[in-house]
Order: sequence, then C-alpha cells, then structure tokens
Amino acid sequence: VRAPVDGFIVDAPLANQDGELVAEDQLLFTVAPLSRFLLELEFDSSKFRAVEVGQRGNFRSTLPMDQQIPFTIESVSETPQDVNGRDIYTATAKLDLPTQELRVRPNLRGIAETDTGWQRIPWILLRGL
Repeated sequence: VRAPVDGFIVDAPLANQDGELVAEDQLLFTVAPLSRFLLELEFDSSKFRAVEVGQRGNFRSTLPMDQQIPFTIESVSETPQDVNGRDIYTATAKLDLPTQELRVRPNLRGIAETDTGWQRIPWILLRGL
C-alpha cells in the first residue's frame, strides 16, 4: 500500500486484524501529511478571554528538545468540553516553520505559550480565582 503523500500514520483502525480480509471501502489508516501539522491547544476557561485568533506563541515539547516552535492561532472553540470536571476550551494553531525543519511527530505533547499583551496587576493576580 502506498500513500499519496509523505507523512506519518496517525490512526490504524485495522491494526489488530492481521491476516483478515478487508472490504474495498474500509479505512486502513490515516496519514498526517508532513507538509502541514496543526497544534491543538487546550486551555482552562479562565484564559478564554485572553486567547484570540491571530495570536502568536511558541510551542515546546515535553520531550528533551532544544527547539521552540513558533505558531499562530487560527481558530478558538466557542464551546468548552468537560474534562475531569473542568471546562476546557481548544484552539487550533498553524506552525510558523516549514515542517521539514521541525522534529515533531503527531500526538506530541508539550507546553504552548502565547503573548496575551499587557494586563493590570489585579487582573493577573485574580484571574485564576
């Protein structure tokens, strides 16, 4: 089997069915193209007003890497999801470097930092309450 693009396999629903026949329309695997990775950022509801489309930031993997990856937020969800009793919002961001220059893999976890601009000291101190 040959994929039409260079990439990483990110999902293989039939991986545990070795030797079995598959139907013509069954999905064998999903390939994430190397040419365009997106970051999915998760953040607490207390930060919802501070995260906006067009904001720039840096992503750093939790794996030992020397690389900070710049990104730009493309979309922000309007509806939170309940994760362990907390309202969590998501944002999608595009990487601002060509993927070929990056040492990233699908499902890589890390920390994203964005510049939310200047805030007054009471807002900074009380925002998490």
